[in-house]
Amino acid sequence: MTIFLERPVSLPDASVPARTDLFGGVDPSEPFRVAVQQTPVYLSALELMGLLAFATAESPLWEDLDDAASLRELVQFALIQSTPQSIERNAERALSAYRSGKDSPYMHALAGAVNRAFGVFLDAEVTR
Repeated sequence: MTIFLERPVSLPDASVPARTDLFGGVDPSEPFRVAVQQTPVYLSALELMGLLAFATAESPLWEDLDDAASLRELVQFALIQSTPQSIERNAERALSAYRSGKDSPYMHALAGAVNRAFGVFLDAEVTR
């Protein structure tokens, strides 16, 4: 995930070092907090499945798989807690679970939910 500097912020407090880089704009209600902007993150179906199934303690329940808004919210929350390495690692875990016998029914249902909610498919190499 890449974070970019929207504009430098100068704070009036002399205790803050003059050369401190801050992201985004100052929060109007809390002057010592700044906004952090995310750039677009392009994710494959496996990466989305990994985020949903393994990135947080809150994996979607079976009944949540039909709720696209809930899945999108869970992905946003998972992205905040993830690094590029953990996203890749969780995608590999999702592939392994998808192909295994143990977790395969849930992961197949999750793949369908990802397709419906995000419009991305598992590629042909994965489904073999």
